[in-house]
Amino acid sequence: MAWWVSFVVQPLKIFRWTGILVYRTISYKDLSPIPFRSEAQGAMDAQKPRSIRDNQIWTVTPPSDLVMSHVLAIKGGIADCLGNVFDPSTGKLISGATHKYRYKVKRAYIPSPHRVYPRVENLSGDVAVVTASNQDIYWHWLLDVMPRLIMLEEMGKQPQYLYVQAKLPFQHEMLRNMGILSKMKFIDCSKYPMISASTLLVPCHQIMEGREFPEWVIGGLRKKCLPFSMPNKGSATGRVYISRAGASHRRISNESKLLPILRDYGFHVVRLEELTFGEQVGLFSNVEVIVAPNGSGLANLVFSSKGATVIEIFPNISHALNALDLTFNFDYNYRLSRALDLNYYFVSSNNENESLSRVGDYSLMPEDLVRTFHLAKVPRSK
Repeated sequence: MAWWVSFVVQPLKIFRWTGILVYRTISYKDLSPIPFRSEAQGAMDAQKPRSIRDNQIWTVTPPSDLVMSHVLAIKGGIADCLGNVFDPSTGKLISGATHKYRYKVKRAYIPSPHRVYPRVENLSGDVAVVTASNQDIYWHWLLDVMPRLIMLEEMGKQPQYLYVQAKLPFQHEMLRNMGILSKMKFIDCSKYPMISASTLLVPCHQIMEGREFPEWVIGGLRKKCLPFSMPNKGSATGRVYISRAGASHRRISNESKLLPILRDYGFHVVRLEELTFGEQVGLFSNVEVIVAPNGSGLANLVFSSKGATVIEIFPNISHALNALDLTFNFDYNYRLSRALDLNYYFVSSNNENESLSRVGDYSLMPEDLVRTFHLAKVPRSK
């Protein structure tokens, strides 16, 4: 076989030589998957959330045709730090095991997550892979990555090693709280960008587009994390406004005009980046009404109690949702709220120059916030 033919049929060789992964796949179904709670993640219904702007502007996300709820055991398997899992015999990506995240897949190839000519660290024994392309984002770490550890525990799997990212404070704190760091040796994917193993154990889970949140994810996270709830700084309970003033993007540009109204309604202002994970759990587990711009911190809704009210703030979506930037999943928190039986509302900017974006700041009219409080039956503080 000519050398160039081997490159075409074995994309992993291209990856090793050039740092570019040609997007060719093999199905996970060809690798004898072990099912896990196959009833999870049914398609969402067409019900839309409430808003002062007619909820018809809300577009229902079509359900993904893939549901990841299984475990693979791959002899000689190869994985990398972004959650890509390779079939060792063909060098192809395994569809349904590789973490699906559109930001990392462009024009049918995946840019190298590390240096050219990557070294593959060969390990003997069983290695569980829980890396993901969006693992440095708090929302996805909590709801996509952590449940995969719960899967392993529920299925009685006890690998010798865990291949995971553990460089960020919230990652290390959660792994420590769950007892993972004391149960098995962990391999930090930040130091080892590609590994192979005698047996690669891959728990496959992700919150998929347009589908319900699995009850086992919510129940498992609450069971694991609520015992580590801590009083938050300032003892803010009841009504909370999450500020993104310290974030690098999607900030509310006229937040200073909203703060007097929020305080008039009895809201405490909190910046989640100033709280530990345990303090965030404590905050959300006691909240009655939460107002927040769309952002990763709303993953903590998973710790909220039934009946709490959520008001999520968006940029202008009245003209953007039908031509949605597919890198922005705007309905995650609505679907999570539905699963938790929370009272969810949204309000968006009416500035036609501000469209739904991952990076842009935007404004909100103060009177729209007040109208939303009336809709959600949130009275002024006495």
